[in-house]
Amino acid sequence: PGSKPNNNHNNNHNMRRPVSAALALFLATCTAHLELSSAFTRTSHVGRPAAASYVHSTNNNVILHMTVTSSPIAAPSGAIPLSLKKPSKTLTVCVEYDNISDDKPTSTELATLSMQLRKLKCSAVFTSDVDALAEFAKEQETARGDFPGPCPVVYCGDVDGIAAAVGAGASAIVLDVDSLDNTCTAAEMSTTDIIWEVASAEEVEAVLAAQEAADSFLITGKDAKAIIEALPGKNIVAIGTVDAMQDEEAEISEGRALKQAGCASVLIRRAMVGDSEDLDYTRFAIDGLTSKASSEFNFSGLTGSANGHFGGVASAGKNKWKRNLSANMAGCS
Repeated sequence: PGSKPNNNHNNNHNMRRPVSAALALFLATCTAHLELSSAFTRTSHVGRPAAASYVHSTNNNVILHMTVTSSPIAAPSGAIPLSLKKPSKTLTVCVEYDNISDDKPTSTELATLSMQLRKLKCSAVFTSDVDALAEFAKEQETARGDFPGPCPVVYCGDVDGIAAAVGAGASAIVLDVDSLDNTCTAAEMSTTDIIWEVASAEEVEAVLAAQEAADSFLITGKDAKAIIEALPGKNIVAIGTVDAMQDEEAEISEGRALKQAGCASVLIRRAMVGDSEDLDYTRFAIDGLTSKASSEFNFSGLTGSANGHFGGVASAGKNKWKRNLSANMAGCS
C-alpha cells in the first residue's frame, strides 16, 4: 500500500484536550482561592460570616461556580486547650496580673516575675496591661524547648487594646458575646486565639452560632455546670474563675468545685497586683488547687529579689494575707 498520512499533529492535538480541560479547572480553582484569600483581609464584624461567590469560565467551557461562607477570624490553633487541658485531668491554674501599685515595675522585674510563674507551674497569665503582656510574652518565649516550656500570655482588656496586645505577642485574647457586634480586622486576629467569656448556656450558643470552631471558654456565670454542658465536643477547654484571697480560702474550695463541674482550668482573678505577696499567694493558690494534700499555708519561701515579689512567709492554720482587695478593683472585663 501507499504511504500513510502523517497523523502526528492530529494525535498530539487529541492528546492535549483532556490536559487543557484539567489545566483550565486547576487555574479556575487557583483563581478562586486567590480571590478568597483577599476576601479574608476585608474589615468585617467579629464572628459574622462573610459570603463570596466566584465564577470562572474558559474557552473549553469549563465553569467553576463557588460560594464560600467564612468568618474573618482564623480557626483556633488548638494551642489553648492543649496548654490548659491535661490528659491526666489535673486541674490547671491560670493567674491574672493587674498591677495597682503606684510604682510601675521595670522590664527586668516583669521578666523575673514571668520566669518565677513558669517555675510555679502557672498554666497561663492573663492581663489587661499591654506593656506587662509584652514583657511576659518576650520572657516566656525564651523558654521554648525547655521544661517547663512557655505558658500562654492572654490579653483580657478592652477591645480597643486588641491590636496592641496582638502586636505585643499575646497568645490569645478574651472576648465576650458583646464583641460579636464590634468591628475589627481579620489581620488583628489572624495569629491569635480567642477565649470566649460566657455567663450562660445561651451565650455559648450565640458564640458557637458565629464561631462554630470556638474551642476555649471562660466561664463567669453562677451555674457553671449548665454552661459546660452546653459546650460541644471533647476538644474544648472550660476555664472557671475565682477571686483571689477570699475569706477562709474560699477560692480553693470554689476552684475544686469548678473542676467537679467540668472545668479543666481555673483562672484566679487579681492573684497578682504588684505587691510583696504576689508570688507567695500564687504558689499557695496553685498548690492548694492542684494538690491532694491540705491547703494549709506553710512554705519556706522563694529565693531572689525583685520588687518585693519574693518572700519567705510560713504560718500554720488559715492564712492571713496583708493585701486588702477592694470591691471596685479594676481587672479583666
